Amino acid sequence: MRYCNPLIILVPIIVTMATAALSTAAPVISSYSFADIESELVNGQNATTVKYEEYVSNPQPGGSVITAGVVASFANPFTGFVSPSADNTVVIPLPDSVGVVAEGSTGDSVSFEDWASSPVLSDIRGPNGGNTVTFKFVHPVDPSVKGAVSRVGFRFGSVGGGPTVAFYDPDDNLIALDTPGVGNVPTGGNVNAGYIAEDGGSEVSAIHKVVFTETHASDVWLIGSFTDSSTNDIAYNGFTYEAPNPRIEDMSFSDVQGAPGATAFRFDRYVSNPQPGSGPVDQGTVKLFTSPCEALISPDAAYTEVTPLPDPVGVVVSDPTSGEVRFDDWRGGHYLSEVLGGYTSDIDRSITFSFMDPTGGGHKAAVSRVAFRFGSTKESNNVNVKFYDVWGHEIIPLTADLAHIPEMIEGSRGFIAMQDGVEASLIHKVVFTSNDNDIWLIGSFRDSDTLMDMAFAGFQNVPEPSTLVLCLVGGLGLLLVGCRRRRKTEKPAA
Repeated sequence: MRYCNPLIILVPIIVTMATAALSTAAPVISSYSFADIESELVNGQNATTVKYEEYVSNPQPGGSVITAGVVASFANPFTGFVSPSADNTVVIPLPDSVGVVAEGSTGDSVSFEDWASSPVLSDIRGPNGGNTVTFKFVHPVDPSVKGAVSRVGFRFGSVGGGPTVAFYDPDDNLIALDTPGVGNVPTGGNVNAGYIAEDGGSEVSAIHKVVFTETHASDVWLIGSFTDSSTNDIAYNGFTYEAPNPRIEDMSFSDVQGAPGATAFRFDRYVSNPQPGSGPVDQGTVKLFTSPCEALISPDAAYTEVTPLPDPVGVVVSDPTSGEVRFDDWRGGHYLSEVLGGYTSDIDRSITFSFMDPTGGGHKAAVSRVAFRFGSTKESNNVNVKFYDVWGHEIIPLTADLAHIPEMIEGSRGFIAMQDGVEASLIHKVVFTSNDNDIWLIGSFRDSDTLMDMAFAGFQNVPEPSTLVLCLVGGLGLLLVGCRRRRKTEKPAA
């Protein structure tokens, strides 16, 4: 008898991302300088550093300074590094999320304590009596996704002769040590240790879990800087996470604009200079919108003199920081209209470009390629850029330099999203922020006629999660009905 199995059809739809171990090598752990971990680049990326006091402050919010005692204690696992909270720290703004989760076996909790009379600190209490404290590396947005690093360093305080350290890969395999001494935490009042994973002399991202164990029942020691509030408690680099592992890579503006089905446009066709009924603006504000600005996705004769109106493009510009979006001209005599970024009149602008369905309905969209032109980004690494998918997960750049817009009077930069080596429509939001009070422009800056301000390709509307679930459930129902009808109509062989 023939039959149909709907799971055969649905599984390829649901399971679209393959998983893989972060390292299939047989690495060993060697000693490495803490200072070098802090300062050296790995694959073009800077190290991530953590000061506990920024995440669990002393004093705690609404409390008083604690010395020689418990600052705060948290049930396992402690996710305050991944999800910084105003409940745990008085630091404003909140520190950046980092991909570290801590777990303690002493009382099934993680305790932050201060055992120095000065300065005021907040360090993780080391375990005692055969107990453990474990640090796990995870995706900083989704801690259910395992991460791994190639090198990591810790500071310690008041260490006797008992603590040991062990390292595990993402499959919970114990990683061998190049010498037995590497597994002993250094003794002393204020010490540090660094570690690197290598295979055949090559650095590999294999360290997922670091476990500290103490054999002495009454020893009190700390995993942290202990007597120096200016130093980092943890430093690590070579971070990666389990596949699927989307990445942002570099691409020229021309390669984005020239891609099949690409969209390229100028801002001044949607927000013209001059504005309807006004004279031209020479070096100043052309139009100020309340955020979000929908002039690109919903062209309007109130904002442009271009006739007929240009076609809508699926882009919304917003600035949740200032609550406004400004189109300016800063190139005398050209009468341009560019998106203003940077710091002006005590407003630190954070410019977000979101891809949306241009036909309406507020449905999210994503692209695989995107490029912008820039003007007057005068200081190297002053302008930061981040990329997010439709679920709010950050898409990490392949190299650290892709997280910044280089210094340029006028120029461009393009980006492509890759997943498992294949171009993928993942980019829903592009967010630009500044490091200081410089002002800069997103747009062609000097050219009012020929150069496009923005381009994108691989545009796809993305169904909301609830819609996707309904489609899958509906599809499953139709398949089951079809299977049942087929069984009813089939006749047994003679």
